[in-house]
Amino acid sequence: MRGSTETKCLNKVIESFKHGTAYFCCYDKQEIINIVVNIDQSQKDDSRFPDFTFANGFIEHFQISGKKENSKGSEYNIREKELNDEKEAISTNFKKECLNTEPSNKLVVESNQSIDEDYSHEYFINSFKRQWNKHINSLNKYDNNKEISIFMIEYKGAPLTIKEGNKFIEFYKIYKDKQVIEFISSYKNQIKYVIYIDNNGCQIIEIKKVIENFVPLPNNYEINPGRMINRVNNIFLDMSDEDTVLGRR
Repeated sequence: MRGSTETKCLNKVIESFKHGTAYFCCYDKQEIINIVVNIDQSQKDDSRFPDFTFANGFIEHFQISGKKENSKGSEYNIREKELNDEKEAISTNFKKECLNTEPSNKLVVESNQSIDEDYSHEYFINSFKRQWNKHINSLNKYDNNKEISIFMIEYKGAPLTIKEGNKFIEFYKIYKDKQVIEFISSYKNQIKYVIYIDNNGCQIIEIKKVIENFVPLPNNYEINPGRMINRVNNIFLDMSDEDTVLGRR
């Protein structure tokens, strides 16, 4: 079976179809719907390009963020790993304490929170281009059928917003982002569809169609990042007597 990251993202897209929440800018949206819902998700899990194949094309998944990237990758992924490591360390320490002390018959809740504001549209564009080019390089080496080439791009991190001054207008729309559309337009003969998915929904664009339909944002509108609140919650139950803890006596 394909990796969980790729299949989870693909299933999010399928769910958006079921609930009618996906946005389409395509000549024939039924084509991309049929491809996605009928894709074989049991394909072998390995690191080779692409992630999913079908009779006359493929879907390749990759992630981007609005945080700065370096040689080690996205700072979002680095921070996410740090939070997971912190959670694991807290859990390990608690287990050690429980083994060395008498049970307290208590429910212990620990919560740590940090606010990450280091996001920008510039970082988003840099991440987009970097990951896009990386996968285009893989595509150029791919010799199988690529009549219908699809990039499934998953955004991770603080939500991007469209604002007029300090006034919120709407959440980010890839088909309204001039820098993105100008960039991907050069690949209109290589990539047919882009599936863009974030926490606010799924947008599917056919590159040639979105070039035709593109309307830039008003000059007084800007694409701005939001804030990412990282929260780690740990719940521990240290007990010898379940009834006492649950208040049954």
